[in-house]
This record gives sequence, structure tokens and C-alpha cells, in this order.
Amino acid sequence: MKPKNLFKGILVLFLLLFAAVGCERDLTVDCSDAEFSVLNGDDTPVTARQTLNFNTSASLKIQARNISSTETSVPEGWSCAVDIPKRTVTVTAPDGAYGDAATEGDVVITARGVNGSVVRVTLPVEAVDAEVVLKCTDDLTEPVSLAYGESAKLTFEAQNVERIDMSALPAGWKAEREGFVLTLTAPAADDETAAEEGEIELTPYSRRGSKGASVVVKVAVAEAPIVLTCNEDVSEVIPFRLSDKKVFTFTASPNVVDVKVSDAPKGWTLKPDLEKLSLEISVPDQAAADLAAEGSVVLTPVSNRGTEGDPVTIRVKVSATAPVLGFDVASQRFGLAQAVTIHVVKAINVTGVELKSAPEGWSASPDFGAQTCTLTAPDAVSGSASSGMFVFTAVSASGETQDVEVEAKLNGLHDAGDFAEFGNAVATGASIDGFLLGGEVNLFADTDLSQAGLDVIVGAAGKPFSGTFNGNGHTITLRIAASGADAGLFHTLGAGAVVRDLKLTGTITSAVSDANVGGVAVYNDGAELNGIASSVAFTYNASVNGGYYGGLVAYTRQSGAKYIDCHTTGAVVTKGIKYLGGLLGAVAPDTEGTMTDCSNTGNITLNYGALGMGGGHAAGCVGNTEKSKWTFTRVSNTGNIDYNFGKTNGAIYSIGGVFGMACGTFRECFNTGNVTDTDGADAVAGTRRIGGFAGASASGGYPIKAFNCYNEGKVVGISNYVGGFMGIAEGSKPELNAPNEFTDCYNAGDVLVVSNTTISGMFGGFLAVSYQCANLTRCSNRGKVIGFTNRSAGGLVGAGADQLVVDQCENTGIIYIGCTVASNPKAGRPFVAGLVAIRGTNPVKISNSKNTGAITAMVQAASDVQSAYVSEIVTVDGKADVTICDDATRTASAGATVTAILKDNWNSNIPGL
Repeated sequence: MKPKNLFKGILVLFLLLFAAVGCERDLTVDCSDAEFSVLNGDDTPVTARQTLNFNTSASLKIQARNISSTETSVPEGWSCAVDIPKRTVTVTAPDGAYGDAATEGDVVITARGVNGSVVRVTLPVEAVDAEVVLKCTDDLTEPVSLAYGESAKLTFEAQNVERIDMSALPAGWKAEREGFVLTLTAPAADDETAAEEGEIELTPYSRRGSKGASVVVKVAVAEAPIVLTCNEDVSEVIPFRLSDKKVFTFTASPNVVDVKVSDAPKGWTLKPDLEKLSLEISVPDQAAADLAAEGSVVLTPVSNRGTEGDPVTIRVKVSATAPVLGFDVASQRFGLAQAVTIHVVKAINVTGVELKSAPEGWSASPDFGAQTCTLTAPDAVSGSASSGMFVFTAVSASGETQDVEVEAKLNGLHDAGDFAEFGNAVATGASIDGFLLGGEVNLFADTDLSQAGLDVIVGAAGKPFSGTFNGNGHTITLRIAASGADAGLFHTLGAGAVVRDLKLTGTITSAVSDANVGGVAVYNDGAELNGIASSVAFTYNASVNGGYYGGLVAYTRQSGAKYIDCHTTGAVVTKGIKYLGGLLGAVAPDTEGTMTDCSNTGNITLNYGALGMGGGHAAGCVGNTEKSKWTFTRVSNTGNIDYNFGKTNGAIYSIGGVFGMACGTFRECFNTGNVTDTDGADAVAGTRRIGGFAGASASGGYPIKAFNCYNEGKVVGISNYVGGFMGIAEGSKPELNAPNEFTDCYNAGDVLVVSNTTISGMFGGFLAVSYQCANLTRCSNRGKVIGFTNRSAGGLVGAGADQLVVDQCENTGIIYIGCTVASNPKAGRPFVAGLVAIRGTNPVKISNSKNTGAITAMVQAASDVQSAYVSEIVTVDGKADVTICDDATRTASAGATVTAILKDNWNSNIPGL
């Protein structure tokens, strides 16, 4: 095609498209008069009135041609929308609540053509209410029958219902409606004016006031069952002897307000106690001529409406010739080998008495001519000899017999009742001689103290137990819901006290501020605990920074305390306890004591939230040993410790797998539980000393000396100080020749210091930080060290300073350290080393050590990451290196892979996370 003809073709096409747009898709160039009509479903024009429910719309088809615009006129409250491209018109009826809206009228649509022509279409409309329906989903064919004072709910379904009018209620009835649920309450039983039946009418209305069909609810009151039940078996005739007295107890339904008791059989005595729902039936000592040999006692319950329920009948009979034998005691306590003489105080129809049986190891010497019998306890405790029954058989002239029991108990604790007496005696300072056997208080049976209703079972403040408590391998069950600050089995164990061979189970809960809770005792003032196993679970719900908790003892206050072969397994969930340990909350400063072969396996959850715990200490075994000189041998934790600060920068002084603050001597102690910040990637850094073995050692002149100790648990957190073995070792005093010492110790748990919201300071595979004076000898890390730092990190020590001596130590764990430009506060940081990242100007000594773990670090210069060590004064301050590192260490560490990621390539990804 020639260019001239091509141009003409394009121009014609353009004109055709313009005409199509201007003529509402009519592609003819000639624009005729406007055409517009509203159609029924069969495409005939609409002429009939359109009836719509309030708040609804109707869409009708339209036929339109050559239309350029439309206008609508509608009755008050109505709306109309014309859509020419979709060939529809939508009419919407007004809101039924709009009082001025027109219920009928005309919708007028004016359509203008492209040539100026006009077409008007009138659409008659009317708005009406939809059907008003209220229906009960419950069956109302029968009356709703309720007992006096009883309530019931009825549920309704509704359609187009705006309000419900309720008729007047029958006298005494109550009804409350919430939405489409109606709660009916029958009259009180003592309401004598109440209607026993009636009707309630519910009438629904729409928004426009249209009335729907009413729902009628018939109601009736029926008295609840009137029940009286004897707690003893009275299905058979109850036998009595002369002088017998028996008490029967009953349970009654709530509507029983009175019990009618029939007359007693002739010569019998009845003593009813309606308040306690009990009845005492007795017969005299001597048989009168008119004594009824048998009969019945009938008890009839009466409701608060005066209605009688089914009676209870107790049938009784008495044998006037049966023997009756009674001693001056029914139960007697004994010391070992002690003899006690009991006396006959009652003998009716008795012609002879024989000893039928005696407890194992016990003996009886009867002299019934003298109306006495001497009972003798065994000279040692063995088998079931701690208690039992002497059984005597009395015989009458008629040949009838009676077995009479006398309970014999060795001095000690046999049940919860004994425990209550013992605990009260200690609490009041009274004598406990009656509980002593061979100089000890013995527990002779498993004992359930869950119903004791006391915070402390034995003793009180200022009233310690200072004797020996022998559990004999038995189990005590606790269920303490503490109402006061102190809670535990014992309040205080005094100097010289011993608690041994005891098992504990159950729960202790508290929401009291500054609570002091210990499974065995609240306070230990120098006692020995030996062979204790506790599975008591502890829950603390008060958000305060205070108090003590220990699975064994909350607070050990005096020197001389010993813990031997003690183990806890109970779970701990707390908020704000300041000193917390699976075994001990804390030991007092300047005390000496020992803990040997003890462990915790219970998981610990520390929900600190936003609570400030700056001075707090928590651990799997002992929370705080600050400024103490204790010795711990083979103490271990295998429970997991989960902690969180509610995604805030809340502080705590220390959290450790075995120990929180660790001062003293530690031998062969270990942790395998994980120590994890459960805020995870949302955790925020705060001042916290976190370690797999211990959180910190920071008391001047009270160093930690650890030998053959280790951590194998994972340590996950974000703070200034995170270490696989320990968070921070500081506070030692070189001038006192008291360095922190770690010998033959290791960490095998991974150290992960990663957060999406913040960044850490210093962390390391063995120690996060070492200040002042510390010696590491034959110590190692083989866990991964991974995380982000704005300061320093190391495979062995994340930041080492002052008089740090590292000898024969090793890191084999891989190290991957990240950093971000936004969080890097100072040029030259971070600095990363396979063994030690060194801080300060005092020489650090490293000898006979090595790093073989691969290192990858985001640093500002390649020299800021080294296999053996790197010094901050060199990398950051540009000063001379004063570190003393021997050739053996340099050579042994030279083969490790060291990869520096320089600042231009820093990123937020760490492989394997």
C-alpha cells in the first residue's frame, strides 16, 4: 500500500473508533435518537410495581442505545444505579429504621442520547417489611419445668427481628434476655407468693414496627428431689451390745432444711445433730426389763417447701447376753522395748478373755484376774513392727464372743494426723519427746499432707526443728497453695538437724510477693539433708523481683550445712523469684558448707517478661553462692532452662545450667540441659550473664575454683555475656592470691547468639569474658560458637583481660561470627579469635594451647580475625601487642581455616541457622 493510501486508511479507522465510544459501543457512524427501557426477565418492558423488602436491592435488565448519560430521581431514602456497559439498573430500598423514608413512589430514569435526544422511564416501587419470625430452638410443646431456684436457658432463631417485647412474668419468676438467649429462673423455695405455673409471651417486631407471630413459653415449677442418704451401710440390721454407742452420718440434698427423727426403741437413746447431719444411737450398760431387743429409727427429710422426701430407716437390735470388754486406752505409743500396762475399765457379761493376736515383734502379758495386761514394744524397728493391733477375745456365759482391739504404735509419724501434731509441737516450742524413737523422729508410712491446709507443715519462724528426721524411704505428698511468704515442709532446720532418707511429691504454688519456698525447708541454718528425692512441682505467679526458691531449701543461712545424695525432678515455672535453684535458691555470704552427689533433672521455665531482675540469679541446681566458700562435688543438672524477658531488654545478674553465681570449689560437676532464651529471634539484648555451667563469678576475694567440670547443653541467648561454660569470670583479687581457676574443664554445647532485633556484646565457647585474674588449665571448647557481635568473640574466651593465663587449652569448635554496619559502634570491631579475643593493656599469657576450629568472621580488616588470639588494643587502638603467646600455640593453631568477610560484604546470613 502506498503511504498516501495508508494514511487515509488509518484516519477512517480512527473516526470509526471515535464514533463507537461516543455511541455506547454502537459502531455505526450515524448516531440516532436515544433508546432506553427497563426489561422484565422475558425482555418485555417493566410496567408493574416493583416490591422490595427494606434494606434489599433488585437488579433489572435494561436496553440502551446511543446513550451518552443518565440521571435518576428516586423517592426519599431510595437509591438507583444505572450501568450502561453492563446493561443493568439496580434499585435499593431504604433502611427500615429510616423513619422519613418513602414506602412507595416512582424511580424516574432520564437517559440522554449522543444527539441530544431524551428518554424517560418511570419505575413504580414499593418497600415492605420482610417476614418477622421468632422461633425457639428448644421444644416448647411441654412446659419448661424447673426446680425451685433453678435456671435454664432457651435459645431462639430470629429473622428481621429488631426488638422483642416480653409479657409480664408469673409471680416470683425471673427472666433475663441477652440477644436471642432467654434465661429463666424459677422462684425461690421460700417464696410463698410465687406462681407454680404460668406463661411468658415473646412478641417480635421489625425495625419498621411490623409485628411477627408471638412465641409462648409455658413454665412450671417442680420441687427438686428431696434426698437424705446415710453414709454408713444400713441395708442390714445393725447389731449392738450393752453400752454400745454408734454414730451415723448423712448427706442431704441442698433443699433439705429439716430431718424428722422417729422415737427410739424402748430403752434406747437417740442424739440427733441436724447441723452436722449426724445421729448417735446408744443402749444402756444394763438391760432393763423393758429394753427393746430390736427396733427401727426412721429419719425423714423435709424440704424448704415443707415437702417430705423418702425416709431412711436404720434397723437395730441388741444382744443383752453378749460380752462387752473395754480398756482404758484404744491406742498407745511406745518407745523401743517399752512396756505399758493397760487396764480393763468395762466388763459386761465377760467370763473369760484371751489374747488373739499381737503385732509382729510385740508381746503381751495379760493378768485379767487383776484386770490388767502389759504390752511390750520390740527393741528394734524391723519389717512392719512400727505399729499394729493387739486383739483380745472376750467370752460370755452364753458363748458369745467379742474381739477388742488396742492399737500400738512406736513413737513417730504414722499418718497425717501425727504430722499435724508434730508440726504444731515444733511451731509452739512444745516437747516432741512423744515422737522420738531412739533419738529420732521417724516416718513410718507414706503420708498424704495435701489436705493439711498449711503453708508450712513443721515449725514456724523462730521455732526451728533441730533434731533428726528419718523418712525411712517413705513418701510425703504436699499440695501447698501458699497464702504467706514462707512455704515448705519445714520452716527452719536448725544447726545440727538431719533430714534423711525421704521422698517428696506433689505441688507448691504461690502468688505472694517475695515468696520464700523450699520443698524440704524454707531455711537451713546448718542442717544436713541426706538421701532426699523430691518431685515437687513449683509454680510462682507473682511478678516481683524478690524471694527465694529451692527444690530442697530456699535459703541456707549458716555454715555447716551439708547436702548429700539429694535429687530433684519437679518442674518449676516462675515469674519473679530473685534467687532460684532446682536444689537451693541461695547460700548466704561468708558461709561454708558442702553439697555432694546431688542433681536436678526438672525443667525450669523463667517467665520474667519485662520484669527487671538485675540482682537475680537462677540455675538448675544452686541460684547464688556469692561471697561463699562452699565445696560442690558431683553436682549436676540435666533439666532444660527456658527463660524469656518478653522481648524486652530486661536484666538479670546470672543464669546458669548448674549454678547462677558461682563462688567456691567445684569438682566433677556438670550440666547437660539446654539454657535457652525462648523469645528466640525476637529476643532483645540486656545485661545478663548466661552460661551452660554457671552464669557468673563476680565477688572479690571469693573466686571460683572448678576442677573436671563440664557443660554439654546448648546455650542460646542474646546479652552482653554468653558463654558455653560460663558467662563471666571476674572479681578475683590478684593481691589476695585468689584467682579464678578452671582446670580440666570443658564445654561441648553449642553457643548461639542470634536475634533479629538486636546484637550481642561478647561471647565465647568456654567463657564469654574473663576480667581481673583467671587461670585456665587444660580447658577446652568443642561446641559451635555462632552469632552476631559488636565487640568480640572467641572459641575459648570471648573477651580476656588483665591477668589471664591460658595453658594447655584447646578449641575445636567451628566459629562463625556476624556483624552489621548499623550496630558496629567503633572502628576496628568486632575482633574474633580461635582461642582468646584479648581486652586491655595487661599481658595475657597463652602457652601450649591450640585452635583447630574453622573461623569465619565479619570484620573490618583481615587482621581482626586470627586463629590463636587477637588483641583489641592492636585492632582498635593501634597499640603494640603485649600478649605473651608461645611458639607452640602459634604453630599448633596455624593450620586452622580463617576466613575474613570484610565490611563491604557483611550480611545477615549465618549458614546452618
